[in-house]
Amino acid sequence: MSLELGDILAFVFVAYSIILHEIAHAYAALRFGDPTARAQGRLSLSPVSHIDPVGTILFPALQLLSTGRVFIGWARPVPVNYYNLRPRVAGDVVVSLAGIAVNLLLAVLAAVGLGLLGVDLFALQLGAGPSESELHRAVYWTMFANLGLALFNLLPIPPLDGSHVMKYLLPRELRAGYERIGFFGIWILLVLIATDLVWRVLAPPLLWLLMRLLDLVVLVQGGPIPA
Repeated sequence: MSLELGDILAFVFVAYSIILHEIAHAYAALRFGDPTARAQGRLSLSPVSHIDPVGTILFPALQLLSTGRVFIGWARPVPVNYYNLRPRVAGDVVVSLAGIAVNLLLAVLAAVGLGLLGVDLFALQLGAGPSESELHRAVYWTMFANLGLALFNLLPIPPLDGSHVMKYLLPRELRAGYERIGFFGIWILLVLIATDLVWRVLAPPLLWLLMRLLDLVVLVQGGPIPA
């Protein structure tokens, strides 16, 4: 497929969204007493400090080339010494959820941006119409991708962020075994992605949140919210 300016812009926006996700982890860790990420330069806005060649470049690029969209990606994980966090449990949970919160915030900001730009949402979603500029498409898919990133990271499968919340909901005697899933969690995720089970799980909340953001776009444009 041929890449257009909107595709390239969407790739850049989504890649930086992934980077901001990791910066949020680093900042939250610092606020709870762990300077490890800061010491390794992970609070920098420079993408060089955060890029993972596979997760930030290759994997999103393959998605873009094959589907025209970027749904999943990752940056170089932020190092966190959880023994430095005070309080440890609250710190662990907040550090883990900080990246997800940033992705949701970016999705909201993208929706506000679409509203301010002025857009025919029906034409935009169909990929046709005079109102559909390259910037409109890039912002729309950035909004969609950030919702996907937030929900994907909430899955309670180690090493995803949601697992750091899930482990505290388990009985104490089961936590160690759950955390030992570790590396095998990556393979579980790959199987779930390959069999389309991830999409089946995430699609209902993703589409519900997307509709709420489209309502926000209409509201920013000054129109009535559909009943």
